[in-house]
Amino acid sequence: MFRSKSSGNLKRKSDEPDNLSKKLCINEQMEAGIRMDSLPKHMVHLDDGLFTLVNSFLKETRVHIRVYTTDDDGILHPTKEGVSLKPEVWSSLLTTLRNFRPREDTDAVSVIKENVRIFNNTVVSEKCASIQRLFQRKDSCYKLAPERVLLKGDQITRLCTSYSHIFEHVKTSLLTYTLGERISNEIKKYSDSGRWEGWDVDTPKYSMN
Repeated sequence: MFRSKSSGNLKRKSDEPDNLSKKLCINEQMEAGIRMDSLPKHMVHLDDGLFTLVNSFLKETRVHIRVYTTDDDGILHPTKEGVSLKPEVWSSLLTTLRNFRPREDTDAVSVIKENVRIFNNTVVSEKCASIQRLFQRKDSCYKLAPERVLLKGDQITRLCTSYSHIFEHVKTSLLTYTLGERISNEIKKYSDSGRWEGWDVDTPKYSMN
C-alpha cells in the first residue's frame, strides 16, 4: 500500500484530478496511425510498451510517460496507465529519478513539483518505481490520483537518457506556439486597422510531426 507525507501547503483541487478519458481520446487522435516501425521523432520507446513523448493541446505542452497497446493492425493506442506532466515537472522528475536509491530505503517516497510522487516498488531482483499524483479533495483529505505508471529496471535508465532528445521537442513545441501567438497578434493589429481584410487571423494550428 502506498504511503506518503503530505504537506499542509498543498493546494486544494477538485475530486476529479483530470478528465483522463477525454485527454486520452484526443491524444489518440493526434497520434493516429503510429506503428512501432514508424515512431515520430517526438516519441521514444522505453521498452515493454512504455513510451515517453511530447504533444501540445489547448495551448499547453506536455511530456507523457505512458503505456501503449498494439491492435491487430499494428497501430499503437495510449492506455490510462501513464502520467502527463508539464515540462518543468518532467525535468524535475528525471533529476530525482537519477538520484533515487530505492534499495537503500524500502519506504522511499520522493516529492516532485505539483504533488507528483515517486514511490519505491523495488523487488529483490529489479529496481522499480511508480509515479503518481497526490491531490486534495474538497473535504481536505488527500488521495492518490488514478493516473499512474510503473517503471522497471532499464526503463528508468532509458527515460533519464531520453532527456536531451525529448527536451529538443519540448523547445520546438514551445517556440512554435510562441511564434504562432506573436504572428497572430501582429496580423490582428493590421486587421483592426482595416488592412488585410479577409485574412484568417486565428491562431495558427501546429503539431509535433
